[in-house]
Amino acid sequence: MSDHSDIRKIEQNAFAHVKARDIIKPTVNQTATTNNYYTTIQGEAHKQFELTHEWMWQKFEEVKANAGARYTPEIHVDLPEAWVFEGLGRTDIFFDRIKILYGQAYRRANKLQKLNHLEQRFPKVIQSIRSLNQTISGLIALLQKIDRDSFTHIPFTDIASLAKKAEELVYKIYLSTKEGESFSNNEDESFSINEDESSQVGKKRYSAKEIMGSLQHDISQILDVIRDVSKLATQESAEAANKKVLLLMGDAGTGKTHLFCDIAKRRLERKLPTIILLGQHFINGNPWTQIIQQLQLPFRSCDDLLNALDAVAQSCGKRALIMIDALNEGDSKDLWQHNLSGILKVLENYPRIALAISCRTSYERRIIPKDLAPDSFVKIVHRGFSDSEYIATKNFFEHYGIERPRIPLLVPEFSNPLFLKIFCQGLQKRGLTTTPQGIKGVTAIFNFFIDTIHEVLCNRLDYDDRTNLVQESVNLLVQRG
Repeated sequence: MSDHSDIRKIEQNAFAHVKARDIIKPTVNQTATTNNYYTTIQGEAHKQFELTHEWMWQKFEEVKANAGARYTPEIHVDLPEAWVFEGLGRTDIFFDRIKILYGQAYRRANKLQKLNHLEQRFPKVIQSIRSLNQTISGLIALLQKIDRDSFTHIPFTDIASLAKKAEELVYKIYLSTKEGESFSNNEDESFSINEDESSQVGKKRYSAKEIMGSLQHDISQILDVIRDVSKLATQESAEAANKKVLLLMGDAGTGKTHLFCDIAKRRLERKLPTIILLGQHFINGNPWTQIIQQLQLPFRSCDDLLNALDAVAQSCGKRALIMIDALNEGDSKDLWQHNLSGILKVLENYPRIALAISCRTSYERRIIPKDLAPDSFVKIVHRGFSDSEYIATKNFFEHYGIERPRIPLLVPEFSNPLFLKIFCQGLQKRGLTTTPQGIKGVTAIFNFFIDTIHEVLCNRLDYDDRTNLVQESVNLLVQRG
């Protein structure tokens, strides 16, 4: 990928010039906070505000404090779900990946042109190569037209379709080359790899088998690029780039809040306009009004807020992102059932503003409106540390000063970040630096988890700590089968 330091410099310079636009001349008063987070311009019809990078950082720090133990940046594990947000935000990193694939496809396709002069000797192979080149030319043209400075629809469906067709043609060429290897029984017959054979006097010539072998290598390289293009075009990141609304689902403890906070932090570090809110602070009522109140902005309407955020996005040339974590944690579960569809409708008018929301899987039917069109958002499931258990346990054990066992712990529960964190804290509180071994060890792992939950609930609910209600509840569940 490109040099990320250069990307950050470009984005920083762009963001530095973000200013409030005096659309209406002040008629009453003009005020500013001591930290100059935004300027209030009160006009005849509405207000305009400057949403600066410093102001967004301040609001992130407030959310980080309220998230508490749910966000622990000192114990971070990079997960594939983060890539979806690059597409959602249409970031430079996302477009750099497209640019790299375009360059690879262009260069490798050109290598196939060198055998066109051998059509009379290998007609089937060369005809297949021409069909492939025609398809790849169309694919390259689509990739080349993608504009990182535009917020228009990107034809990822067409790109995926051409990539699939190109992949089928590659297999066809491969079969043709196997036939071409036995083209001539004359071992003395050889061929030039360039069209102008007169310029090849004294230069090396190749047998049919050698030429076909070289071609197989070239098409295998093209196939790698085609597969990468197909993968990119069919990923959720590409879908999110066009739909600009992301719904993150996941079970309890899988790290949804950590992921949201980490994404917000990384975006702000790259000077990308980002606002993050916690669902726990929402109550019954107009969600836009609550967002404005939580951000302590004296806007009159959602359009005032969105226009101000859109101005920031336009100034830095990057999509702004509103993030609302844990919709299920608010006091009113019906709030989003009644208002989420309307929120998405409003955001259709702002192509430079994207929305990311998260919800616990068990609350999906209660929170997400049934009539919400599936094609209006991208839905992904956060599975915690699934497929990343090894690196996760390594990071957590090192952070808590626990010695890693020689044989990796095959405990599927370690794919749950909350479970792994509580387990490590349980060991640490008991002064242990090694994990228990064997069957008894696995039992001890779950006992550590239960005891730690008991300690948390005991303090929170203020019941007698000699009565382990968590253990009693687990025992009752086991008895019920």
